[in-house]
Amino acid sequence: MNQSAHDYGDLTADHRDIYYHNIAGIYPLSLSSWEQRKLFRRSRGLTSFEYLLYLSMKKNGGRINLEEIIRCLGAVTMTLRQNPKKALSDLRALGQAIDDQVPYRDGHSLRVTDHCMAMADHLGFDDNEKVVLEVAALLHDFGKIGIDEAILMKPQQLTPEEKLEINMHVMRGYYMLAGFNELIEALRGIKSHHECYDGTGHPEGLVKNQIPLIGRIIAVADAYDAMTSKRPYRKALTHEQALQELKNNAGIQFDPAIVKIFIKYLSEKKTSRLAAT
Repeated sequence: MNQSAHDYGDLTADHRDIYYHNIAGIYPLSLSSWEQRKLFRRSRGLTSFEYLLYLSMKKNGGRINLEEIIRCLGAVTMTLRQNPKKALSDLRALGQAIDDQVPYRDGHSLRVTDHCMAMADHLGFDDNEKVVLEVAALLHDFGKIGIDEAILMKPQQLTPEEKLEINMHVMRGYYMLAGFNELIEALRGIKSHHECYDGTGHPEGLVKNQIPLIGRIIAVADAYDAMTSKRPYRKALTHEQALQELKNNAGIQFDPAIVKIFIKYLSEKKTSRLAAT
């Protein structure tokens, strides 16, 4: 049987070449072993891309290293414009894998993305704008890969050097992803999601509308999820406490208009949940 007759499932031609290369690099291919892996993938309901991640992690003792992540991300970006729905599905699988591997292993990036996409609906984003926002939200903390876990999990106050190391994750992520031309628009949001509305943020000290809109959206969603999540150095805030913090910092750290939209979205979400019970 020739290579084209193998079942590559939902892989595009570009995905397929990378997929085949990775599989061959992990295990010597034979028809019988290929068929066994195909049955394994189907039995667990995995897409081909998710199976690629599974094999990459198996190769590295249950973890995915930066080289493997970049390789997988390259496969996704190849089809981002031609088939954004498929690419975003794969990107969410990659986001889940990253969330499972780096502190705080709690699904933070996916929750932030869901909040951002809900705000996009309220803002009337078109499909292309939603794709850019979703990519940026999923990868907003990409630069935290490789930061010393002891710093991220430290229960005591950080030293100035440690705080700088964490703050640098924005530019680290920006530079790690800068080689992907398909991500240029999303990179503006990744780079700016720690800017503050009053100009006191980083890395560039942008003010108000100088901050890209997707950066202002991610900033609110990111802060809310961080505040309502338990961290080694503090307890999680309640929903009400987190909302109050957003209101208190509207016009200082956050865009007031985005804070209002976010609070409206959460209120509607709560109403819908109560109505369903």
